[in-house]
Amino acid sequence: MLIPISGTLYYRREKGVKGVARFSIVRAGTTLCEAVLWMPWLHRGTMRALIETELVELKSQKFREVTLAHPDIAWHAKKQALAFIEELQSDTGLYGCVWDIPTRLMYIDPTTEPAACADTVEIMEVRQSEVEAARLMDSSSSEDEDQQPPYPSSCYGGSASSAGSVSQVTFDSEMTSR
Repeated sequence: MLIPISGTLYYRREKGVKGVARFSIVRAGTTLCEAVLWMPWLHRGTMRALIETELVELKSQKFREVTLAHPDIAWHAKKQALAFIEELQSDTGLYGCVWDIPTRLMYIDPTTEPAACADTVEIMEVRQSEVEAARLMDSSSSEDEDQQPPYPSSCYGGSASSAGSVSQVTFDSEMTSR
């Protein structure tokens, strides 16, 4: 799991998925790749820094070791894991796929963001510059454009019934990664 504490990142999902932002701007404080703590996870895109960025990394194996050594912490971790899995299953049902970054960043309605945003003109200009920089990066990094990502076929516009299904995770006293 990663958490940027400063800077701005650019997340680019693989080509071929309908109805999802091709790229997203990720700002400091956003939790990334949380799924690796709770389940086996296949990353669904790439991430690059737009500006100098500091990240905090939480290694999943070390997290499990430390958590299991403290039963009170393990109880809270289990509670968080179950809430995360429930949210992932809900997102899978609504959108058909889940991603390395929060769903709210992948399925933004561009018509509502400016009205809901109370930022100053300067901040809006910086954000627009970030978007333009991400678009330039997107258009210049085409080496993997023709590769087919290993996602469920429904993520490419097929049936959403089995799309990106999230398996139920069972926690036992060992809380092992499966």
